[in-house]
Amino acid sequence: MRIALLQVSKIESPLYLESYLQNCAKQNVEIVVLPEYTFEPFFRHLQSLPSPQLIASHNVSILRQLVVFAKEYNLEIIAPIVVDLYTLKLSGNRLSNTFYKTIALIDSQGYTFYVQQRLIDYPHWNEHAFFANKHYKKPKLPLTIERKGLKIGVLSGFELHFDEIFIAMKVQSYDVLIVPCANTFDTLTRWRSLCKMRAFLNSCAILRVNRVGTEYVDKTSWNFYGDSLYVNAYGQIEDSLQDYEGLMIVSLHTESIQKAREMWHFHKPFAQT
Repeated sequence: MRIALLQVSKIESPLYLESYLQNCAKQNVEIVVLPEYTFEPFFRHLQSLPSPQLIASHNVSILRQLVVFAKEYNLEIIAPIVVDLYTLKLSGNRLSNTFYKTIALIDSQGYTFYVQQRLIDYPHWNEHAFFANKHYKKPKLPLTIERKGLKIGVLSGFELHFDEIFIAMKVQSYDVLIVPCANTFDTLTRWRSLCKMRAFLNSCAILRVNRVGTEYVDKTSWNFYGDSLYVNAYGQIEDSLQDYEGLMIVSLHTESIQKAREMWHFHKPFAQT
C-alpha cells in the first residue's frame, strides 16, 4: 500500500492542504499523515492563549472539512489535533475547558481518536500539565488499523521512548508504526537512532513525520528541522525528507516485513524450561 508523509509547518487554509491531497489521489495514495501542531499554534503559544477553547472549537470545523476531503479523494488522513471533551464525546458540556492532545484518523465516514498516553513533561515544554490526557498505569495499544494485509499502529513521537508501550505491543506483531512528531533543537541524530532501533527490534517499518518551520519562544528561535523518515523493518533508513516542506510517498509490502521478522526471530517467546 502507499502512504504519504506530508512535512509542513502550518496548514493555514483547506485549499493549501487540498492541493497536496489531490496530488496524493493521483498517485494512488491510501493514507496521508500530518505532523504535530499544524492546525493549531505550537504548544508554547497555545498554552499562553487567553482562550484555548476557541482553538478546540475551530478544530471541530477542520475535522469536518477533512472528512469531506477524505470522501472526495478516497483517502484516510492521520492528523494530530487538539480537541475538547465535547469533541471526544466524553462529556456533554460543550463549554468545558478541558483539552486533549490526540491523533485523529479521518475517513469518509467520520473520525476516531487516539488519545496520547505519555506527554512531554519538561520545564520548558510541559504538555503533561496542560492537557487532560489520562495517564494509565498499564499502557494501552496504539490506534490500530489493518489495511492491505498490514497491521498499522499510530503513536505520538514522544511515545517511542517508552519500553512499556512496546512490551504491550510486541505480541501483537505490528507491521507498520506511524509516528507524527514535532521535533526541534539538536535532536536529529538521536531521533534517527531511536526510529532505527525501534524498527529493528520490533521487525516493523516506521514512518516518522516531523514538522518544519521556526517558532519564537521566549525570544529564542526553535527550529523544527523536518527529516521525516521511512525506516524499514531491518532498521535501515530507506528514504527521508530534508528541512523544507515536502511530500514523501512510501510503498509498503507485507513480504519484506515478514522476511525481517523470520530472519531475526525477535517475536519468538522465550522457551519454557
